[in-house]
Amino acid sequence: MKKITLREARFVGVILFSLIIAIVLVNSLDSLNQKSETVLKNNSEDNEQIFPIDINEADLKTLIQLPGIGESKANLILKKREELGKFSNLDELLLVKGIGESTLSKMKDLICIEETGQSTFKDENLININTASSEELQSLPGIGEVKAQSILNYRKNHEFTKPEELLEVNGIGEKTLENLKNKICISRTYDSSGTVKKDYIPKININKCSVEELREIPGIDGILSDRIVKYREIFGKIHDEEELKNINGIDNATIQKIHDYIIF
Repeated sequence: MKKITLREARFVGVILFSLIIAIVLVNSLDSLNQKSETVLKNNSEDNEQIFPIDINEADLKTLIQLPGIGESKANLILKKREELGKFSNLDELLLVKGIGESTLSKMKDLICIEETGQSTFKDENLININTASSEELQSLPGIGEVKAQSILNYRKNHEFTKPEELLEVNGIGEKTLENLKNKICISRTYDSSGTVKKDYIPKININKCSVEELREIPGIDGILSDRIVKYREIFGKIHDEEELKNINGIDNATIQKIHDYIIF
């Protein structure tokens, strides 16, 4: 039997080593490909699962993924959601400063509101102060015939959006409100198309609201809200929409946008 020379042995060793390296590389590439496919699949599934976004459940990180919504607007959405209890209709996003018809249109296919079939406070025994009759209101602690009528009078021009607004009703103070909070709820009123009825859109008194409240009105930005307050300080009460046009930056188009949201 012929003996293998050292040179031949080294050659065979190199060949075997190269084969082993090649096998390892092939296995590694297969593994990487499988992992990449898994990651891509998971990412795809994640993207499919995230939309549509329930705007009543979404957190800051999720809201930021919506087109036209950065961190600032996402925070404003969360703030408005806290004020309302929950969004009852996608159109209520127009109440968020910085969100107009164009932004809402871009988002509408990516957002939703999950129906629960329950009231804002999830208790059928609570009195909805936006729809309650005088008799129902009088069943509440501390509310007699006079205060019930005051609530109804207030409600004619301003639908309640939060319990604290009851403090604006004559005769209702902090103590009465505290006794009512666990016995009342607030829901909104909509027409057959699912849009907030114009007669029930929360209205802001243009003569009493703050700069911050003015900014909540669609069509009123920070500059216009400052000008309105300064106008009030100089000339006093604003009497009607025609007088509002005396303020620089408010024209017929602006009046048309804010008409359903203001009272004098």
